Amino acid sequence: MRHYHFSGLTVASALDLSELASVPAPPGGADASVLLGEVPDIPDSDPAQSYVQFTDAGLLLTVPDVARFLVSGGRTITVQPIGRADPAAVRLYLLGSAFGALYHQRGLLPLHAGSVEIDGMAIGFVGESGAGKTTMSAWMAARGYRLVSDDVCVTRPRPGRPPLAFPAYPRAKLCLDALAALGPAFGEEAVAAAELLPEMDKADLRVPLSAARDGLPLVAIYALEVAPDGTAPRLEPVPPAEALRVLLANTYRGHFVRGAAEQARRFAVCGEAARHVAVRRLVRPKSFDLLPAVAELVERDVARLGATATVDA
Repeated sequence: MRHYHFSGLTVASALDLSELASVPAPPGGADASVLLGEVPDIPDSDPAQSYVQFTDAGLLLTVPDVARFLVSGGRTITVQPIGRADPAAVRLYLLGSAFGALYHQRGLLPLHAGSVEIDGMAIGFVGESGAGKTTMSAWMAARGYRLVSDDVCVTRPRPGRPPLAFPAYPRAKLCLDALAALGPAFGEEAVAAAELLPEMDKADLRVPLSAARDGLPLVAIYALEVAPDGTAPRLEPVPPAEALRVLLANTYRGHFVRGAAEQARRFAVCGEAARHVAVRRLVRPKSFDLLPAVAELVERDVARLGATATVDA
């Protein structure tokens, strides 16, 4: 078993997880384990579609031609690759959807967000597909801030304080046009080393990761809205009731939460976060030329949060 650090957890894994940072085996044992083994088929499932089923053993996830996953008790993920599946594809779904289920089982709040560290705090970008979550977090990283997450920002609730956000791994999956626009800021060597992902029409760019393994207070969420070209970028405050809706809508794999008790817990966790995280609407045109102006808006806003946003992690 190899050991890794991932989004606030120490993970013991029978699979080689090359995206993650290796760590020594902890004396008290790992927080979670990834095992190779047999995972039952989901009855009557369409072999061409991904399926999720809740059983007494845990959550079953089937990804056609890739793998079956069984996520149990917030501690164990059993993986059964299908046929001669591409190991990179198995890791993609393991580190995404399968761990998303495990986070929910542990009572954590995974947000579908790109996020970065600024002055010892975390800020996140959320929005619909194509709104620019990864573009914004990568651009902020190009300005010298450390990446916290590219796609899934795992947070741990703290009553009366902002939740803690935990670094994931030092990769950003950028659309090719975004890579072309942002690449010069990272340098020719980094762009040349980016791994092309033809099935996603993206490239996997290595980006410096936050070293704050114990977590960072998540102080702001920026809900991205794409505006027509010619629109000036702007920030708009989001009232608390709408802030709650933003967090609920951008919970990663929210449909993995099952049952009235679990749904109530998720609602309470999002409600607590909405009281302590500043939520803004960030309206921006898609033009890459305006990214510096958008970043400056965010930087000024975080600076205005000032001492009220800086809390002991």
